[in-house]
Parts: sequence; structure tokens; C-alpha cells
Amino acid sequence: MQTQQLKKEFANGLGRILTLTRVSLGAESAAFYWINREKEQFVLASESHLSSGLSCVVRSSFKDHYLQEFKELDQPVILSDPQDLATFRSTSYFSSGGLSIPQFKQLILFPIIRKRETVALVLFAIQRLDPVSTEHTTLVLEAFQELFEFYFSLSGSFNRLRAQQEEWLEYDQQLQALAELSTSKKSASRVLSDTIDLLYSFLQDDNFEILSDAASLVFAVQSLSVWTVVLEKGNTSLLTDQKTAIGMRIEKHTLAMKALESGSAEFLVHANPSPYRISSFEIPAIGASLSIPLLLDGHRVGVFVFTHPNPRFFSEAITHKLKNTIQFLSLVFQKSAHEKAEAPFQDRSGVLTSDLWHLSLQQILAQANQVKRVLDPVKNPAQNRPIPSGSEQRLVFLTPAQLPSLRTRYRLEELKQFQDMVAKSLAPGQSGLDGWVGRYSEYVFVVFVVGKFPIWTDRLLSVIQNGFILSGNQSIPIHLHYHSIRLDKEQPVGTQLPMDGPNSLDLHKTLRELNSGLTHVISTHE
Repeated sequence: MQTQQLKKEFANGLGRILTLTRVSLGAESAAFYWINREKEQFVLASESHLSSGLSCVVRSSFKDHYLQEFKELDQPVILSDPQDLATFRSTSYFSSGGLSIPQFKQLILFPIIRKRETVALVLFAIQRLDPVSTEHTTLVLEAFQELFEFYFSLSGSFNRLRAQQEEWLEYDQQLQALAELSTSKKSASRVLSDTIDLLYSFLQDDNFEILSDAASLVFAVQSLSVWTVVLEKGNTSLLTDQKTAIGMRIEKHTLAMKALESGSAEFLVHANPSPYRISSFEIPAIGASLSIPLLLDGHRVGVFVFTHPNPRFFSEAITHKLKNTIQFLSLVFQKSAHEKAEAPFQDRSGVLTSDLWHLSLQQILAQANQVKRVLDPVKNPAQNRPIPSGSEQRLVFLTPAQLPSLRTRYRLEELKQFQDMVAKSLAPGQSGLDGWVGRYSEYVFVVFVVGKFPIWTDRLLSVIQNGFILSGNQSIPIHLHYHSIRLDKEQPVGTQLPMDGPNSLDLHKTLRELNSGLTHVISTHE
């Protein structure tokens, strides 16, 4: 609707310029035609006639219009051949109310040229027999040229300003929607998820539609002293050999860590692999990346990394939108009654909050259910890079075996310390693997492990075999029950896991299976 209004306003202004020029030339009719080479058509932009009952053909194909032989015209011409004029009349005009089409005696054709290509033709039809004054015509057409160029430039600038104004009005409405969501007692994960959707929408560029398909963002938080990617959006397969970027640890000397250390946004054009965005294991990027930390009361609680294959994409306006939205998110978390500003994404033990690991797991399962597409190796080099032998994605439910005796023997403070020690021992990062740890219930932990699973289990056994020493020098022997399922079962290229079938990975179904499996393990060993 807005586009049609802009076209109408432009046509009205152009019509006034045409009328002024037509009167100056003493012509009875004037028309402005755009040359649409893609559709091979002449498209009427505006017209001006002495007679109100005269109209021009709005759209005509090249082959059906007299002007077809002039579509490459590069300088003004005056035509007076009666046969040419008769053909022009029959292909260009129609009348209403029984009015006859005037017998024009002369026709002035004036080309509009852009980048050495004729993009439009302006026509002035004259009925008088006396020759047109060349000097007078030249002066009028030069004036028309200058006036049209000024109007065209002014109109374009005005339309761009209007579009920018509407863009920022829309942005204000989007932030308002997030504010209303945060005050409606929705969960923190819902606010975070909607914010990520909004941030990702800013990476979509209509001028680079194909390139925007490869744009991505990741969000990382600190858990158990390790900065780990927990959420993603876009084509994150370009970030890593794995099927998902979730679980990747942020290494030192990367763009994300640089933003966390400085507490401010960091920008990078990818001229070479160093510094990496997140990890040295990621695939070398093209384009540019922007890393922005999420600060709450001065504390670094998260970091976003945005990547776009167009290195000029991160304009001042886009960068401002991304920074401002993230700052708005921090204000939402600080104001929310159900969040602790100093640590909104982890609990007392340093593991992910239930809200966050549920959201992360939803994305992991959605990724596992997606169709594996065969992509152009140039556009998606990750498709041709093999996943390391033995690497896998596992979801683990785990709990201490001796819960009844623990609860009766130790004080609450000692039990909390015990829980913290168990949580720390589960961190995949301590085994050199990717992943995260969350809390399912008071003593049941959920662990996402990316890598060679036996490495994680072997290290875990070595850590717990001698038990834990509490602050009072009390030793607690520990045995763990766990049940795991593999999330990355290989599927043939081009097939899809059925969403409702037995192999689909649904969040609630997966958690029920894990819970049931863990219960079975516990009952078997008791």
C-alpha cells in the first residue's frame, strides 16, 4: 500500500513538470514512459494532454508499440513523417466520449539516460504545421532535463527518509512488544527467545537475500566457569563441523572473548581466520562479525555473536539496532521480579537454569529433526567436512545413587556443597569436550555432551572414585546412576526424521524417556 502511494505521489509531481514543459513547447500531448527491458514493455509513468478526453496506453509490449525502434535513443529527435505519426497515434492513444485523436504533425522524443542506458522516453506531440524552433526546443528540453533530475533526486531522498522513519517507528513497536511480554510475567526464556528472533530479523537484508540465508547469531553464557554457546539462529553449520554450534566453548583470543573482556562491542572483517569468532575449531568465515556482550549491572552475563557474509552489512543503523536491543534486554532482566540481575542464566551451583537449558535443548532437538540438505560446497564447506570419528551428541540424566542416606546423614549446608561438587564434576569442558550442564530437579542433572562420550564418562569416574571432601573435611563416597540417549543418529542425506514417528526427537518425549530410563537404572541397582 505504501509503495503504491509513493508511486502516485511521484507521478503527480512528474505530471506537473510534464505539463509545464508541454505548454512551453506548445504541444498538445506529453507522456513519460519507463523502459522495462526485463519484461520488454513501455510503462507509462505520467501524462499531460490539452484535451481531457485523451489518454495514453498505460502498458505496452515493445513489439506492439511504435516506440520500439527508439528504445536505444541517446539524443532528442523530432519526427514529422505522416506515416510514422499515424502509427504512433494508433499504438499510443485512446479517447473517451467520442473524441477523435488529434492529427499530430510533429513528435519530439527525448531520452532519459542512466549509466549509459536509455531508461525512459519522454514524448511531446504537436499539431501545428510550422517548424519547431530548434533553439527554443533545446532550451526547453534542457530545462526539463535539469528539473526532472532535481525532482528525481529529491523524490528518491524523500522516499528514503520516509522509509527510514517508518523503519524506526516499526522498531519502536517491536521493542514495545518485548516490553509488554516482559511485564506479562512470561518466562525469562520466552523473553530471550523472542529477543533472539528479533535480532535475527535485523540480519535479513532484502538487497542481499541469498547472502542473508548464511547469516547467523549465537548466544553464549558462562556456566561452571566456562563460556558456552547455548542458543543459535540461522546457518550455524558454517560455524562448526558439528551439526549445531550449541555446546561450543568460547576460547581465549576470539572475537566473543574480546567483547567479554572489554565489556563493549567488537567488530571484525574476516580477512583471515584469526581471530576466530568463538573457537579455533570453527570453519573460517567470510564477510564480517559483530560481538556484543550482555551486561547486567556491569556484570558480563552473556555474549551475542552476529555474522553476515556481506562485509558491508553492519551499517551504523544495523549496529545501533543490535546494540540497543541487547541493552533493552538487559533492562528487562534487571526489572523482572522473577530474575536475579547478577546471574539470570545459572543457578547457585553454576549450572544452567531450567528455563535456559529447556530452550537450548529445544533448539538442539529441532536441529536433529531438520532435513540434511546437499549444499554447494563453496556456500557450505561444512557439508564436506567429516565429523571427527567417534564424536556424537548425547543427552544424559544423572543422579547420586545414595540419596536416602545422604539426606539423613548430612546437614542442609553440606548437602548444598555436595550438589555443587557433583555439578562441577559433570562439566564437559573439564574433559575437553563441548556441551553444558543443567539442573532437572534438586538432585537430578541433565548434561549435553558433544564429542567422544567415553572420554567424558572415563573422566567422571576418575573424579568421583575417591568421593568428595566437604569443607569440614568430611568425605562423602559417591556413586552415580545415569541414563543417556544419542541425539545425532545418522540419517541418509535427503531424508527427514518423522515428526510424529518413533524416531522423532520431541522435547517432552525425550525428557520422559530419560526420566524413565534413569528410574529403571536406579531400581535395577537397588
